[in-house]
Amino acid sequence: PDSRIEAVILTGDAGATTATETFVVLVPTGTPIETNKAPSDVIFTADHLKGFQILWKNAQLLVLQYDEARISNFNNLYDVSDGKQYYPIETRLAPTSRDFSVPLDDRTPFPPK
Repeated sequence: PDSRIEAVILTGDAGATTATETFVVLVPTGTPIETNKAPSDVIFTADHLKGFQILWKNAQLLVLQYDEARISNFNNLYDVSDGKQYYPIETRLAPTSRDFSVPLDDRTPFPPK
């Protein structure tokens, strides 16, 4: 909303037998993205993601909305520096379902090996 900070969505996978992972990184506007960012720089990591949207509610509040997701990493507060000052950004998870938001395949019991 204030054009100082961008939420960048990155996706990737490790091959045919793995799920596509989605990452969200917060950076000052125009900053080149390093695809080998340290995990502490990634505010959100998920796979099996459906209906994903990011919504800026205001300059310091970012909502991560989704229908389904298996979330492996999430930080609800992240400080981003533009070189002059730090901007604390709050992030919120917002599943659209009133019931389960974890995909059914990830919630289904399976027999022990």
